[in-house]
Amino acid sequence: MALLLRDLIEEKLGVLMDIEGTLIKGVEEPTVYQDGIELLGFLEEKHVIFVTNLARRSTKCVSKILNARGINADSSVIVNPTKAALISILDKEFNKPVRTFLISEGGHYEDIVSTVDWIEFVREEPVDVVLLGASRDITYDQLNFAFRVLLNGAKLIVLGGELWAEGSQYGCSGKYLMEGAFAKMLEITTGVKARYVGKPNREIFEAAIELMGVSKHDVIMIGDNIQSDIMGAYRVGIDALLIDRTRNQKTMLMEYMKSETKTYGSRVYVTQSLSPKSLIERII
Repeated sequence: MALLLRDLIEEKLGVLMDIEGTLIKGVEEPTVYQDGIELLGFLEEKHVIFVTNLARRSTKCVSKILNARGINADSSVIVNPTKAALISILDKEFNKPVRTFLISEGGHYEDIVSTVDWIEFVREEPVDVVLLGASRDITYDQLNFAFRVLLNGAKLIVLGGELWAEGSQYGCSGKYLMEGAFAKMLEITTGVKARYVGKPNREIFEAAIELMGVSKHDVIMIGDNIQSDIMGAYRVGIDALLIDRTRNQKTMLMEYMKSETKTYGSRVYVTQSLSPKSLIERII
């Protein structure tokens, strides 16, 4: 019997939804996918949390971009690596206030100060944690201070983890080194193992579920990226649905699933459209 997307959604209390590549092409080029808009209309009675690795722009900024294109997404229901680090790590594992050295392009700072009041931003020791976010204005002094405080016992949390990304700044577009590249340098030079927060790491999924207030078995993750969206959710025990608009990712997804050495009790599906009436196929 054919399974429709709407039938799968009806089984769940909530949906975790990727943004870039799933609802819009990207924040730099926010073309809307109409099937995503159609699905969101169907989800009006469900809990929806938007889960994104984009953190250099605040959730408030991302919310404005989405709302301007007809996607109702308040910043309070957008979870990025910054918010996930606050919810899943800093609030649970550190004494307050948390003395924090932040490397950021701005969005991380805005999300922190709008979410909690127990982060103390410092540029002098002692430092409890270095939060390393995307910053194309990063300086030698910032990196060297981070290097020194890590040697003195500070923890390193990376808000994301991409080595590089396409972007535009000061009228120049192209490839830019990102937080993951600088994190690797700090790990090598200090011997400190960083904690990476963002898909596919579990903290961002756990933060989204905690914010939603339901069991992981009652939600499904919908996204376009096999590694970050689908495998990340699967390994946390969350059902996942891959949107494969190009119709060329199914084989790759099946190979990923075959290579898994553990089972996590979650199901994985694939579809070519996010229209509620579209057919979906179960992979595992």
